[in-house]
Amino acid sequence: MSRADTTQGLDGCRVVVTRARDQAPRLVAALEDLDAEVIAVPTIEITEPASWEPLDRAIRLFNEGHYRWVAFTSTNAVDRFFGRLREGGLDARAFGRTKVAAVGRSTAEELDKRGIRADLVPERFTGAALAESFIHGTGRVLIPAVVGGSLEMAAALESKGWFPEVVDAYRNVIPQPSKALAAELRSGFDAVTFTSASTVRNFVTLIGSPRRLRLDTAERIVACIGPKTAAAAGEAGMAVDIVPDEHTISGLVAALDRLWDERRMGR
Repeated sequence: MSRADTTQGLDGCRVVVTRARDQAPRLVAALEDLDAEVIAVPTIEITEPASWEPLDRAIRLFNEGHYRWVAFTSTNAVDRFFGRLREGGLDARAFGRTKVAAVGRSTAEELDKRGIRADLVPERFTGAALAESFIHGTGRVLIPAVVGGSLEMAAALESKGWFPEVVDAYRNVIPQPSKALAAELRSGFDAVTFTSASTVRNFVTLIGSPRRLRLDTAERIVACIGPKTAAAAGEAGMAVDIVPDEHTISGLVAALDRLWDERRMGR
């Protein structure tokens, strides 16, 4: 997105970004390109699971052609999977006998960077849509996933005859809160962005009731990247203003840009 796409962009808009610190730069850059003032409040830290053994075992079986499909539901899953692949002395050639599914464009791009082209990417970028895109069939589907993540996709695959195997690939933990974080939020903001249900839940854990920051009113914009994230925000008591049709960083920023413009113009 460029300044040519808008007249005033997000000038005057203070936006809270809740993504993990190492994953925020793309969103921050897109917002700052539209002249937003970004407040970084990372609510997630990506760490390793309690043990690598289940994933390492799955990768050994994967290399032997044990799975018909491997389904990646996040860029984090791709990153951790390839990290353990290298630790086991393997590389992209291990994918030779297995089809690959990716939950969305960003995940597919991460695979492409590593020389793997996804065979299946749904039109809607959600785990449910990915499961719906599978035809009925048989065989094992490996799903490297976040610890404690939703099993909805696995259940949907199972109902179509597949044998999904969900394996822990990484954990989302809450960073240690700081006085600086509280000060930043008290200084005021216009919008907050959430890119996963975990960012919503962790944000609430860090700040307490959304009412404290008036996120249950129209005073501040709550922007969620997709329907699951929006559902988590709604359950937490937030009034969700934005769920873009395209569940991507670009879609989220474009939707925020449009809404900010509408509010500035009083429409």
